[in-house]
Amino acid sequence: MISAFVMIKIERGEDINWISMVKEVLQKAPGVKEVHAVFGSCDFIVKVEAENFQQLSNIIIEKIRGAPGVTSTETFITLPFDE
Repeated sequence: MISAFVMIKIERGEDINWISMVKEVLQKAPGVKEVHAVFGSCDFIVKVEAENFQQLSNIIIEKIRGAPGVTSTETFITLPFDE
């Protein structure tokens, strides 16, 4: 299992409901485990889990980058430390 955090920037909507609408779309994407709206250099931080790198790539490119309003993403893949 591969885990990653994706930092997402969105275009600005006309009202606050725009953020809720984008969040709802992101939450429905397969592999997305958590969605957090944040203040800072990005608008959302999303935790994604996938079986392999190909699946992770497909989720990010097709589902996250393809979501309405998403202008850019930056992905951080977690390191699998043994406990």
